[in-house]
Amino acid sequence: PASLAKGGSGDVLSGIIGALLAKNIDPFLASAFGVLIHSKAAQQGGKEMTATNLVANIAKIIKEFD
Repeated sequence: PASLAKGGSGDVLSGIIGALLAKNIDPFLASAFGVLIHSKAAQQGGKEMTATNLVANIAKIIKEFD
């Protein structure tokens, strides 16, 4: 989404993928799942997305997969 063209959003994506890798998830799957989480979190944030709002939405997205 265009809302991800903001400062810090790439850092959030790197953090998500890094956290998944730290849980010993296969690197390809960690990357793919990280991008999915990141994108879905951005979609919930609307046009006024910031890195802080993005991080706040991540927990909501992860709960969808439980």
